[in-house]
Amino acid sequence: MKRSAVIYLLLIFVAAGTWLTVSCGGGSGGSWIRGTWYGPGENGLEEPGAYEITFDGDGNITRLAVDGIVSGLQGTTSATYPDFLDLALSDNSTGGILVDGSLTHMAYFDENGIFAVLQKGATALPTYIGDDVIGAWSGFSYRYSSDPDSWGEKAPYNSLNATAAAPNYNFLMYGGPQVVNGVLLTFDSAWGRYTGATDLTHVSSGVTAFMTPDGRCLGFLSGYRGPGATWPDEFIFFLFGN
Repeated sequence: MKRSAVIYLLLIFVAAGTWLTVSCGGGSGGSWIRGTWYGPGENGLEEPGAYEITFDGDGNITRLAVDGIVSGLQGTTSATYPDFLDLALSDNSTGGILVDGSLTHMAYFDENGIFAVLQKGATALPTYIGDDVIGAWSGFSYRYSSDPDSWGEKAPYNSLNATAAAPNYNFLMYGGPQVVNGVLLTFDSAWGRYTGATDLTHVSSGVTAFMTPDGRCLGFLSGYRGPGATWPDEFIFFLFGN
C-alpha cells in the first residue's frame, strides 16, 4: 500500500507531555462528537476526496461517505486519551481519531487506508490558498501502534513553522529530539493538499498534509521505516492549528 512509503501530517494544539485547550482542537468522548464532520482526505491509493462522517451522541459512527457515496460502514469510538480516540469499524478494521481542544476539528485514519482532516458542521470545501500554510502552528502528535502496550503513544513533536517561498514552503518542526527540516513542494487548491519531503531520518521522506475547510487546522502524518511496518502501524500523526 502506498501509505507505507508516504508521510502524512496532522495538526492539533498540545505541548509535549502537556494537555492544552486550543482553538484548533483535543477532547475525550461524549456528546460533543454528535453530528456530521466533513473535510478533505484520501484513500490508500492517494486518491483525494471529500469525506463525511456522522456520529451519534455515544460516539458511534452511523454514516461514512466519500464524495457523497455512502460506504455502509459503521463503527464505535472509545477515549484513550483526552485528545485521541480509538476507532473500531464494522468490517473489523481499526484506527484512530485526533481531536482538537475546541472539539470542532479532527484527524481521522483507519486500516482501510483512509486519512482525512475534518471539521464539525462543514458542508463544502473552499478554494484553498497555498499561502494559508505560512505561519506558526502549534499542536501535538501520536505514534500509532498495533501493539496494545504502545497503542496511541504520544510523540514529542508539538509545533511547526512554515515560511514563504512559493510555490515551495519550507518548514521547521520542533519538540522532538531534533529540529526537523522540510519543504512542501506541491499544492492542490481543490483539496487543501500539500506534498513534499522532510529530513526526519527514521521515516520515509514523503510528506502529505491536508487543511480543514476553515483553514484552522493542518493534518500531517509521518511513517517509520521499521521492519514490517504497514499503514497505519508505526506512523506518527500530527494535528496542528494556528
